Amino acid sequence: MNELSGGDRIRVEDGILLRSGLFGKSEVLVPVGKNLFRTENQPEATAVFFRNAQGRMCYVALGRDGEPYAERASLAWLYFRWLVLALCVIAFASSVLYALVWIFQWSLGWLKGRWSIAIRLVPLLAVACLALAFISCFKTLDNLGELNLWSLLVFAGTALFAPVSLFALWLAVAAPRSEIHRAVRIHSLVVSLACCTVAVFLASWHLLALRLWAP
Repeated sequence: MNELSGGDRIRVEDGILLRSGLFGKSEVLVPVGKNLFRTENQPEATAVFFRNAQGRMCYVALGRDGEPYAERASLAWLYFRWLVLALCVIAFASSVLYALVWIFQWSLGWLKGRWSIAIRLVPLLAVACLALAFISCFKTLDNLGELNLWSLLVFAGTALFAPVSLFALWLAVAAPRSEIHRAVRIHSLVVSLACCTVAVFLASWHLLALRLWAP
């Protein structure tokens, strides 16, 4: 979550340098020297701007809410990631809602053939793996670092999520056209792509096959 919501937003408004979180209240940065700043309530410099060896603007701030080290980045990229993840969550929710429909159809015997069931079921299983890991993470916060049922469920959910997502994507592409309605295939493809996208995010954050008990 810190990757998505952490960091400081630095901007200039009416000649005043402002600092804030992505969603918090702004505070004024008062200049006290070359590239040195402080807030209005601090007696000395607590923030500094400088360029690293690659020429990128960097920022360091001290204090309880300080930033140990930050590099200038585009807000557009951050908002783009939020948008992508929001669309993925919508796709996940649609798979759960659609399951209420096709499970009812299957119980009445309206769905026949292994492809018809698999192309609906496997994307839902991928979403279930992620949901299991997410819920279990909250359950294990009080005993973080211990090997217990919840930490094992976190490991199982994050380990199975990526391969199940890839399998769901393969099913959406490989299922015979004669057996699968076009709308069903498109929905399965959308959900599977959303799962694979989130799997890429988790992999970049080293959260696949997560072992909370590991040193």
